[in-house]
Amino acid sequence: VNTNSAALSQLLSKNYTEAAQTLAQIATPDATTEYLKAVLAARTGQEATAIQSLKNAFAKDASLKERAKRDLEFLSLFNNDTFQSIVK
Repeated sequence: VNTNSAALSQLLSKNYTEAAQTLAQIATPDATTEYLKAVLAARTGQEATAIQSLKNAFAKDASLKERAKRDLEFLSLFNNDTFQSIVK
């Protein structure tokens, strides 16, 4: 089943390839889908993709900015100027 919950489960199990496939096949991606894509990208060292996915998530639900500011999944991005500008 291609859902955000399935992708989250795969991320937590460190099945990154499966998580990427699940997220890519979600019929109607929402803010949570984009946020999960950002988490996946951050975990796999794809900084630019993580930032773009966060921008997409924030465009759909701006309240996620507050969460991302403190989310340790994005620890590697905390000092990134672009990350800092998009979470404001």
